[in-house]
Amino acid sequence: MADADRLTILVLAPNPWDGPRMNRQHLFARLAKRHAIVYSTGLRFFKGMGQHRPSALPAGRLDRRGGLLIDQPPSWLIRNLRFATLDDLVIRLASRRWLPHLGNTPVAYLFHPAFWPYTRFVKPARVVYHAYDLYDRQAGWCAVFATWERQLIARADLVVASSIVIRDRLVALGARDVMLLENAGDFDVFAAGAGREIPRDLAAIPTPRVAYAGAINQKVDLPLIAALAGRLPRVQFVLIGEVTHLQADMEHVLEDLRRQPNVHLLGRKNYADLPAYVAHTDVNVIWNRMGEGLWTEGTYPLKLHEYLAAGPPIVTSDVPALRPFAEVIHIARTLDEWERALVEAVARRTAGLEVRKHVARQNTWDMRALELEQALLRVTQRPQFQS
Repeated sequence: MADADRLTILVLAPNPWDGPRMNRQHLFARLAKRHAIVYSTGLRFFKGMGQHRPSALPAGRLDRRGGLLIDQPPSWLIRNLRFATLDDLVIRLASRRWLPHLGNTPVAYLFHPAFWPYTRFVKPARVVYHAYDLYDRQAGWCAVFATWERQLIARADLVVASSIVIRDRLVALGARDVMLLENAGDFDVFAAGAGREIPRDLAAIPTPRVAYAGAINQKVDLPLIAALAGRLPRVQFVLIGEVTHLQADMEHVLEDLRRQPNVHLLGRKNYADLPAYVAHTDVNVIWNRMGEGLWTEGTYPLKLHEYLAAGPPIVTSDVPALRPFAEVIHIARTLDEWERALVEAVARRTAGLEVRKHVARQNTWDMRALELEQALLRVTQRPQFQS
């Protein structure tokens, strides 16, 4: 790659780089092989306001990993939306830490409108807004974020959406030429899971096994799992992931699930270990809560293409982004449909295996990263936006 095509990109996203793998880590780990990437969660908010994240190191830290510079902001710098002047001050102080690493023409790549104020101090040559969820339906959304989102859309050189539903929302807000960049999977990594030894804790569970791998939070339909476990007592329901941010009513359901003999919570696993888990099940599932007003309508589950690459059949809630894959997954909308789909999938575990793997090969993170890189190079070669 010519030096003229080497970009410097400041990526601001809500989740820590070393946390659970999300689209930002998959994309920018690949782009960091050819471009300079500075990745930060930005500053945490005052408790109870907007997105609240745990404290980082008191003095903060910048870690270099090849072409990737990972920022852990100082924990004593805290944003507060009630005091605009103070908010600007702490943002300015945080931004100064990045400036020596950004050069003269950085790209600011924002994964949430909460990061919009940082652009005033970073002064990027280009701005990208990547919406990966229906933010206005999430807890913590507020009028300030709504205003910033409109301003961000109006200024952005490139607007990216992770699903068709999200793209439609952005267009309704005035965005033009929204790039659809759906989530993908690491095909080689997850396809290799079947050749690995079955994990001990999974091997201890009888078959047939129906497994979910991912965060166990408000998006997961725990009452549905409880009902299915009662209807299908011989099927073992395996939940692989960390329990986070459950409201009180769902905490009670989870405790009931723990007492059911055919429900098994195995906890969070390292990303490197997941392929062996999802390959050695009889069925993998995506049981998102769905309904009017829920942010889950806009999701594009990352686990879809991981599951497809691993091989076992898939049963999923009626997530709009997954409907185009109806030929390789079972979509269930009611409890009865879920029961029938699970029974059928268990009975025909190997049917359609090669078709599932073929679809996974067509949706890899390498492909998505290349699409994004090409889009970024195009926008950086346009005449600069004039405010």
